[in-house]
Amino acid sequence: MFVKFKIKPGNENMVDCDGMINTGLKRTAHNCDISPIVESTTDCVITFAKDKKLDVGKYIVNELKEYISSCARLAWGMVVQTPPLTLEYGNKPKYMPNQHELSGIQRESITSSTVLTYIWPVLREQDGGRVMCKGILTPERAITKRGTSFWK
Repeated sequence: MFVKFKIKPGNENMVDCDGMINTGLKRTAHNCDISPIVESTTDCVITFAKDKKLDVGKYIVNELKEYISSCARLAWGMVVQTPPLTLEYGNKPKYMPNQHELSGIQRESITSSTVLTYIWPVLREQDGGRVMCKGILTPERAITKRGTSFWK
């Protein structure tokens, strides 16, 4: 899909091309073809599951594709916003009260040896921008105490 912009004669130098492109992307984000992203991501997840000797039936693949499609559509919409929105997550995050809430642990219980993990990412305006929604951290032991973690 192409986005058309009208420019008044004589005002060609006053056009903010970047702004026009961003506006076009925002207006058409819901129509963007994200199928290559969905297919590639689905293939990666299926390969991962097979490597872990997990049974991945046709029903699961179809449901997975629907979920991945929803995630990809949301991510694309976040990226084309002005300013773009980002999800912040990572390994072994440090608790910061202005960015995180805690689940399964009290703030006073955190020591230098406490390993935390995200159960919900931080939503920000741009990389390092204003926190729109705090992330939620929990002790890693709370996730793996029932046995070996699925992801390891």
